[in-house]
Amino acid sequence: MTPTSARYDSVENDAELEAASAVFNLSLMRFEQLDDLSAPRVGSMLAVEDGHTTRVPISSQVQMAAARARDALEAFRDLTIAETNPAAVLRPFAHYALIRQASEGAALGLWLLRPDVKAKRVHRSLNLEFTHDQDAREFARTFTRERRNAASSTLDHTLMRLNELKDTVPQLREIALKRIPSWTDILVDISPPLGRSADGHAPNSPVVVWKIASAFLHGSSTTTRMLSDLRQLTDFDERRIASMQITPSWRVLAASYGTCVQMLYDLRDRYERLAAHDYSGRSVSALDG
Repeated sequence: MTPTSARYDSVENDAELEAASAVFNLSLMRFEQLDDLSAPRVGSMLAVEDGHTTRVPISSQVQMAAARARDALEAFRDLTIAETNPAAVLRPFAHYALIRQASEGAALGLWLLRPDVKAKRVHRSLNLEFTHDQDAREFARTFTRERRNAASSTLDHTLMRLNELKDTVPQLREIALKRIPSWTDILVDISPPLGRSADGHAPNSPVVVWKIASAFLHGSSTTTRMLSDLRQLTDFDERRIASMQITPSWRVLAASYGTCVQMLYDLRDRYERLAAHDYSGRSVSALDG
């Protein structure tokens, strides 16, 4: 067997890079125009539901989730734009960590607010804090190797309070608290399908962007090769091995950034609806005073 000179380069051309930059610049402009989420108005649906979730109010949960997403998108911007950061460079894997953080933060906020029924939103909010309680118990056992430890008393009080809050909503009194779904299920839940009769999701849907970012973080060699720029540095030797250089696809990163920004806009719209209207659909500002 003799070495081969076959090439497997797959690199974005100037036109593709320019198009990706246009997408990113538009998304960046939209991101920088996005305001922080404000406190719910008195009498709004979200203000009422804050009263049923006082351990960590649902509005605060959503605001914190959005803040995590914004933090990641700001870091992405700072690591990418050479005009503001002379050391800016597109990294083949690290940028995807920020995309995953942004997509998870925005998705969690959207998931919390997605139900149309008050009881379901309250249940999701309390389940999130129940999950945090269970995570804290497991974390404490990691250090002590004991089921009951110094953290148990405080966590028991937290769990008791969460169940008290659950019982303030009549529809939830016979329903137990439980862990929230997996990230995959959360992303699927807030990602519209391709169509009523079609399986799967659009390439720019939240769940697809999250799966891409996860694949890069987990080192999925096949996905990494498919969605990166590849430049062959050496010919294949007699073992059919050649050296390859992987660089990130600017088109994939720019499109992923745009999806995360759109998720924050979708979250803002849903949040503002619940934070400014009562259960009859009237704007609470018209009821003030």
